Amino acid sequence: AIACVLLIGAGLLGRSLQALIGIDRGYDPHNLLTARLPLPSGPTFAKSDALLQGIRDRLQALPGVTHASFGNALPLVSAGGMSGLNVRLPRDPSVVAKVQTLHRTVDPGYFAAMGLRLRSGRLLTDSDSETSQPALVVNKSFADQYLGDNPIGRRLALSLYRHAEWEIVGVVDDMKQGGLQTAGFVSTADTAQPEMFSSHRQFGAMRLDTIFFVLRTSGEPSALAPSGWAIVREQA
Repeated sequence: AIACVLLIGAGLLGRSLQALIGIDRGYDPHNLLTARLPLPSGPTFAKSDALLQGIRDRLQALPGVTHASFGNALPLVSAGGMSGLNVRLPRDPSVVAKVQTLHRTVDPGYFAAMGLRLRSGRLLTDSDSETSQPALVVNKSFADQYLGDNPIGRRLALSLYRHAEWEIVGVVDDMKQGGLQTAGFVSTADTAQPEMFSSHRQFGAMRLDTIFFVLRTSGEPSALAPSGWAIVREQA
């Protein structure tokens, strides 16, 4: 009887593991190498821009690297941060919802490096600069909950930051975080959370403690780890 119970438990565990392996994460984890770089206390994206872009460019030049990028967030590790804003709901514009959402500030190449899928509109680009219209990409959960059927072109007020209104330029698929307490904000084991993405060039005042580099490779990513860390040590 005990053996039967153990066999049944092992079978259920195997099925659960297989289901987790095959789950759609919203990003492509294959051929992906990541690195975490702690930074001295207090720097902002603007002050660290030359350093971060220098590391990114050298990582991109490594043989076998197809995409290199960075951001303040990484699945299973950190959600980045939180932002609060007021949103008029499309089904009833007289209703203003007070929204707290996960907020990732990233290099524009982050989407390609992570393999995030674009659903509508466009991704952030290098043209989203300090002097251009501030732009946001949101995930499907954010668009469904707060923006309705036509999210592209909507403007949201992030009054705590440099610009009062940020334009929604794109929608990407939800990115599963895994079953961790992400950055102390929210447990992400079951349901996707509303998220938005801004360019580090337009969110330069954000202070940084840690940055995450993401490399997508054409071969075994671990083979590039020594070269990648050597670049980070030399630049930092």
